[in-house]
Amino acid sequence: MTQSSKSKSLWQGVYPAATTQFAPDFSLDLPSCRRTVIALVDDGVDGLVLLGTVGENNSLRPEEKRTALVAAVEAVGGRVPLVAGVSELSTDRAVEFARDAEKIGLNALMLLPAMVYVPTPEELYTHFKTVAESTSLPIMLYNNPPAYRVSIELQTLEQLAKIPNIVAVKESAPDPRRIYRWFMPLLHLDAEHDLVQSIKLAEQVMGRGSERVRMPRMVLSGARRAEVIAMVERCAKARPTRQPGVAA
Repeated sequence: MTQSSKSKSLWQGVYPAATTQFAPDFSLDLPSCRRTVIALVDDGVDGLVLLGTVGENNSLRPEEKRTALVAAVEAVGGRVPLVAGVSELSTDRAVEFARDAEKIGLNALMLLPAMVYVPTPEELYTHFKTVAESTSLPIMLYNNPPAYRVSIELQTLEQLAKIPNIVAVKESAPDPRRIYRWFMPLLHLDAEHDLVQSIKLAEQVMGRGSERVRMPRMVLSGARRAEVIAMVERCAKARPTRQPGVAA
């Protein structure tokens, strides 16, 4: 981690999951990817999660993932900590990606279970442990049972907590409760099956990117599209504005 990003502590503050931008032919749009992360950092976020669910990690080819990480490090590396999602089909691929992310200059990892296969608790523990032992980067586990059909149970988590570089959990189980008032409708989008399309549509409405997604996802249409646009526009009008000289 560079000196300037050291001043921002990991796992504190706001860490949005950045989208991955695609060109009209659905190739990786690196200039737009750079603009997206720069805009978020300019807005004052404390860190970024790259190649998470919203980053469409599993729709990218291996070389595209590495290229996207390099572009983000070049664009905003050193300004805020950068966390790379590790979402692979097998443990050995996850190990390779974790090592590559460290070489590229990421500051931390968000580690998911192996995709598709639903593991036993022992298999889940071994997957996480093996990846953690392959890197010196700090790791945040990602627990999202609705999306990935795998839940990190308490007993497994207690075992994983003994591994020195597993230091945090992103909890996306259905029942974490918070009240954010004006922003709450948009937070609910993150709990729907079409969260990626909805969030990228919201970015397009706000002039931050394109709604293009790769198959098997398709852009929203009809009533759902109108609903999301209306929701974003209402929240945009209701959001509090920062006054000059007043801390957020």
